[in-house]
Amino acid sequence: MKFYDRKEEMETLKSHFSLIERKSVFIVLTGRRRIGKTRLIRESLKGRKYLDFFVGVKERGLILDEFASEINEKLGYCPKFRSFDEFLGYLFNTQDNIVIVFDEFQNMLKVDAGFLYTLQKYWDKFKDEKRFAVVITGSYIGTIKKIFQNKNAPLYGRADCFLKLQPLDYKTSFEIMDDLGVKNMEDKVRLYGILGGIPKYYEYVENIADLNKPDFFEIVDELFVKRQQMLVYEGKNMLIEEFGKKYKMYFSINESISRGQNTLVQIANAIYQKPTTIMKHLMSLEDYFEIIKRRYPVTDKISKKSRYRIDDYFLLFWFYFVYRNMRHFEENRCEVVSKDIREKFNSYFGVVFENVSMDFLEGLNKKNRLQFRFDKIGGWWGHFIENNERKDIEIDVVALCDSTKDVGFYECKWQELNFSQCLKILLDLKEKSKYVVWNNDKRREHFGLVARKIEGKVKDELREKEFEVWDIDDF
Repeated sequence: MKFYDRKEEMETLKSHFSLIERKSVFIVLTGRRRIGKTRLIRESLKGRKYLDFFVGVKERGLILDEFASEINEKLGYCPKFRSFDEFLGYLFNTQDNIVIVFDEFQNMLKVDAGFLYTLQKYWDKFKDEKRFAVVITGSYIGTIKKIFQNKNAPLYGRADCFLKLQPLDYKTSFEIMDDLGVKNMEDKVRLYGILGGIPKYYEYVENIADLNKPDFFEIVDELFVKRQQMLVYEGKNMLIEEFGKKYKMYFSINESISRGQNTLVQIANAIYQKPTTIMKHLMSLEDYFEIIKRRYPVTDKISKKSRYRIDDYFLLFWFYFVYRNMRHFEENRCEVVSKDIREKFNSYFGVVFENVSMDFLEGLNKKNRLQFRFDKIGGWWGHFIENNERKDIEIDVVALCDSTKDVGFYECKWQELNFSQCLKILLDLKEKSKYVVWNNDKRREHFGLVARKIEGKVKDELREKEFEVWDIDDF
């Protein structure tokens, strides 16, 4: 599959690589598995001399042999190494004006944790007299942060550039799917809502699409259900080692969040734990592992009304449909999972579509294609009292501009809608917006709707009434 986008990241890396004409630089690139770190590094290094060392989980002697083979292939000669000290000593003493890449660096902790101190020694000794670019990549985000951002770690403060690679945006993901022959917009939106912007997953789709031009659920079956089961164990493979001995608790929390139990008390009740017990796990999932996000109503600066969400489209789908059905895979009853996905997908995707729609609105905002330009976007929820009874209220998306006091209220519906249905949703939205406390005396309000499909010329009719209305054909 061809290389897509990453212009900003490539510019950042290339600008740092260019520095080795006069000084040494230390670069750290992290990001979840399959996101394309290795490909990005190789694309950025085209035309440059570099050594590429992959750190596998194996015996030290085997890794040293592999490292020596890479040096011999690229430079024409390499001695036998008996230790990592000899390996790094040889590199730093004999080489200059070269890029040295260590791929999946976190695995070195399992092979020889002392490597970090040895690298520190040689980097500190030679960085001012030689011109190196040392590039570290790692998929375990928490571990990489610990190695380079913990004040007690030997490599703390060494990184000149710490870059976290984000998923591709929805536009680039749609471009990939176009090139793969997935032309139906609904299929694109649904696939993006499952796979996110993770390039490797679309390589799997490429292999499937080449076979028989399957529809959406056939692609899902090939990825998750049928004999190949390319992604059935992906979630476990991504997380279980990073989570360590407490993985069962972390998995249980993520599964409950995927099922819609997204407040502290709801999650604790769902997994039969006390809120105080799971609070530290939730903090780790958010701050250390960066898998979930704690969300607040977008208008609130300080709030006790927090909710948690899994911030990765693939993991959300995996925990919702795959992890809880794992026993069916182990019993070779995959057809049960396939049936479950087909029956529940639209209900599941309604919530996901809110996040996809938010991605869409952020894209429009960057291009100034909304009625105003916002600087903050998110969900909103609260309550009001009517006849001494508490009633909960929620708006899918609210966008704010502090400087102009513009506010946009948007509902997101994974449904096919006619004029009267759209108008009712928008009028109800206007009514709900009255309960949103934010610059009520001087704000300018805008109302909109994002839907799966809106009939005929309904969008034009509603836009004439100054509503902002889109369906997935506008994506």
